[in-house]
Order: sequence, then structure tokens, then C-alpha cells
Amino acid sequence: MNDITHYLSVKYGGDWFKVYKAIVNAETIPNDQMNTFLNTKEGILENTNILEITDDKYPHCFKLLKQPPFVIYYSNNLSMFNKRWIWLDDPNCALKENELLKIHLSGYGFVVYDLVTNKQLIKRLVKNNYKVLIVCNKAILHSQSYEYINHKNVWLISEIPSVNNEIKVSQDLKRLCCSLAEFIICVNELNHFDEYLINKVHDLDKQLFLHTNSKQTNKTNFPLQINNVNEIAAFKNNVN
Repeated sequence: MNDITHYLSVKYGGDWFKVYKAIVNAETIPNDQMNTFLNTKEGILENTNILEITDDKYPHCFKLLKQPPFVIYYSNNLSMFNKRWIWLDDPNCALKENELLKIHLSGYGFVVYDLVTNKQLIKRLVKNNYKVLIVCNKAILHSQSYEYINHKNVWLISEIPSVNNEIKVSQDLKRLCCSLAEFIICVNELNHFDEYLINKVHDLDKQLFLHTNSKQTNKTNFPLQINNVNEIAAFKNNVN
């Protein structure tokens, strides 16, 4: 691990642009400050780990981003990067139980962005013992999902060190959801993510499925509208 990158992440509260500027400008770090930092392991919780951009195990999916995270704090273990994920946007928990089970039995886990509106969705997925990867919108310590930190089927990840209890960073934290997921399912409507999903997800060449109960769907290439998750498998088979 590169201690300098970690130090800068802690100093600037995980803000990607501030860390980038410090690296580009070769910011000087006094030896006494670095020594104190190394001795205290500031920013890392006892039950979390750290992954830095120069580490050998840094995931390929993050390398494809225009702004790859310099530092990732995570719970559980690195096996999350060897699993298959879909990003599920279903704040109203409208997806039927048999459809969730279908996705699970197909070998996928669920990426969920850690918004307050997704609290019930996360609780539902964890209760069913599905694999859940929660992308935190603040430090893990201050995340609403911190209660799941020791759950064997749950992974929490964040770009923000524990010393930052605010959400104030300038980068797009949701880009990690896109990067980790093979595809995205948005249930019933393009709600609070509408502009993001339509514009940025498409830029990352990820397929967006708009799951709706309406029988009068407008079949488009993006987003692809479906009435049941079974249609996803048929679509992917046609593509392959």
C-alpha cells in the first residue's frame, strides 16, 4: 500500500479532486506528520481494510473509470471483486420475491447505493441472505448500513475515511456502482437517478433495464424496458 496516497485521502476527507491535485503538485508531507499518521493508522476502522490504487489486487473495473478511486475502504474481504453483481435501484421494494430469487440463483449479488431511501431494500436483501455490496455515500463508520459490517454476505465499500463524517466530496460516488455491476435494473421508474442513469451509465457501456408493471412498454435499446427479470436472460443470450 502507498502510505502517501492513504495519508492524502485522510487529509482531504476522501475528496478525489483534492487528492489528485496534491499528487500532481507533488505536495510536501512533513516527516513528523507522516510518522504520526503511520503510528495511528488514522482513517481505518478496526473491522475494515484498505485498498490503494497501486496495490496488486486493485480491481480492473475501477481502472476503467475516468476517476479511479485512489483509496477504497471496505469490510469483509476482497472476494467481492470475484463475484458477479447487478446494480438494483428499487427504493419501493417493488420487485417480487421470486424475481429476486431468480437473480440470486443466476449467480448474481446486488449492488445498492447507500441512500436513506434504499434502507428497506438493503434490509430486505440482507434478510434473504443474498449477497449485497453496499456503496456508501459517506464513511463506513457513519453509514446507515454500518450495522451490517460483520455480516458474512454483505460488503461495505467507501472512498471516504472514517475521519470524515460529512458527505461533502466533489466526486461522483455512484460511479462505483456502475463500475462493479454487469448491468443495472431500475424498478418501475427512472426516479432520483434518472439523468444519471440515462447519461452516465450509457457512457460506461452498461445495459440499463427499466422494470415496469405496465403492459404498454416502449421497447427501446436504452433503457430496455422489461416486465419480468426473465426477459434479461433472453436479451443477453441474443446479444451473445
